[in-house]
This record gives sequence, C-alpha cells and structure tokens, in this order.
Amino acid sequence: MRRLLVLLSVFLLTGCLGQSVNPVSPASLAEMDRRLTGSWRMRGIDKATGRVKGILWLHIGPRYSEQPYLQGVMLSFERGVMKVSQYLLHTSRVGNIYFLNIKSVVDGKPSDHYMIMRYTIDDRGLSLYFPLQRKLRALIESGRLKGVVKGSFSSVTLTDTSEQLARVLSRSADEIFDSRAFGPFQRIR
Repeated sequence: MRRLLVLLSVFLLTGCLGQSVNPVSPASLAEMDRRLTGSWRMRGIDKATGRVKGILWLHIGPRYSEQPYLQGVMLSFERGVMKVSQYLLHTSRVGNIYFLNIKSVVDGKPSDHYMIMRYTIDDRGLSLYFPLQRKLRALIESGRLKGVVKGSFSSVTLTDTSEQLARVLSRSADEIFDSRAFGPFQRIR
C-alpha cells in the first residue's frame, strides 16, 4: 500500500505517467460530475495477514470561486505519518467514457500541465485508471497525437489540441489506459 501511495503522489505531482498541455476538454465546456463529490476511502490490506496497512482518503468538492472546477485533497495515513496533496480538476465526458483533467497544486499554485486519468463510478466505488506511458509514446511516434518524448525514462508531454485528445483517447481508451484500476475507493459521504 505504501508503495502504491507514494507512486500515486509522485505520478500526480511530477507527471511521470505523462502530462498534457491541454485537457481532454476545456474547463469552460465541462459539466461537473456530481457523482465525484464527497469523501472516498481506500484501504490497503496486507494479503498475508489480512490487516490494514494504510488508508488513502480522497476528498472532492466544488471550487465555488471557479466553476466547474473541483478541488481534491488526498490524504494518506500509514505508520503514523500523514501526507497531504491538493489538486484542481475538471471532468470531461466523451460518449460514455469519463476523464479527469488534474492539475496538482503546490504552494497554492496549480501546475501548468494536466495529468489525464480515466475514471468509473459503480456500485464498487470510484476507480481510477492511469494512462500507460508506452502507449502515449507510441501515439506520438505514430503521429496520432502531437507531443514530446524525452529522457531515458521517456517522459511524455502531449501537446495536441483538446479536440484531438478527446478523439484519440476516447476511441482507444481501453488500449491507452491501464486495465488495472487504482481503487476502488469506497464512498464515505
């Protein structure tokens, strides 16, 4: 669980899973997905012992000063240590596929780039799906999306328009986004 929490924080803060200059759709066109608002919890269970190893809390609510933005606060608590991360986000829906356009907030300032995640909400809870770095790189190399690949770890920055991102990501979502969900988070309230 700890490794998962650390990885999620690092990925969201640094864009290690790929980042985008543009969201899937501009915030001005976004409709708030009220199903996201509330408090969510995911428990990390040690499979060997069945004991709780750590808890990840995700609180999502409207940002009243800037509709339709949502604000998110992620708290992880493990071994007596709490970590807090803040996010500014808005949703995009293309057909029946939902995306989160996420900006990390550090010292009160949103990042310049978006992290794009796919999400589902069902009776199991909220599940988040990360884009696969190698798939984003392949989309850029094939010319289907504009972007930049650099470094030995092939960091990816998508530079294409929101319209093209929506078109490509929605058509190939099952291929681009990891099939293993991060979650599900259970709704607490």
